[in-house]
Amino acid sequence: MKRLSPNRKIQNQSAGIAAGYLLRHLKSEGVSIRQAADTLQLPLATLKLKNPTLGLKPYNDLFEWAALELGDEFLGIHMAEQGDLSEIGILGYLILNSATLLDSALAVERYFSLLQEASSVSFRIEGDICKYRYQAAVSSRQDREFT
Repeated sequence: MKRLSPNRKIQNQSAGIAAGYLLRHLKSEGVSIRQAADTLQLPLATLKLKNPTLGLKPYNDLFEWAALELGDEFLGIHMAEQGDLSEIGILGYLILNSATLLDSALAVERYFSLLQEASSVSFRIEGDICKYRYQAAVSSRQDREFT
């Protein structure tokens, strides 16, 4: 598999984004998934709770709508704090089973496109600091803070 370049062009804006964790959070907070579908004009079937995927724009729209609906300006951060890496599939498995932090960072950089094809993550080390860069063709505040 070809290693991702930090400068690669972002393509495929219609790539499916795993949105199950966001939908499960909404359901646990008592938010109607039907209401989300109606408000965002999405087919209800696209918001099924088992392994749903959304295009990048609908995903970001859902995340921003959820923050407003829940009255949580920092929803992305709060979800990241409570996140379970096992919920993001193979990438989560690779992160959880990395021998070192460097191995984990390399796995994220290389395989992040499995989670979001229209996005990339890169990192570099400058002295004692490791800097991550998240780049998406379409992004929202909640998505950036969650990622």
